[in-house]
Amino acid sequence: MDVNAEFVKSIYATVKASDTYREYFAGKKVVIVLDNAPAHNQVELRLEEVIAEHGDLELLRLGPYSPMLNPIEGKECEEYPSNSMILH
Repeated sequence: MDVNAEFVKSIYATVKASDTYREYFAGKKVVIVLDNAPAHNQVELRLEEVIAEHGDLELLRLGPYSPMLNPIEGKECEEYPSNSMILH
């Protein structure tokens, strides 16, 4: 299993083990949202067994070219102005 699939699997296990999930969301689906980064292309294929085994795990993909739906887009360099913001 690749690193991304292992990471998604660990997120699922962590959520299921959390007190918050057990108290407020027990019996609900765990939804993990993936963007369309090339590294995420094979995650569903590599997790087919896990998804089939646990009926409460769902993977959703953001639509193509939709960075506005991904709150982390543009956050990695927030402390530095982008090239487009530098005025001459």
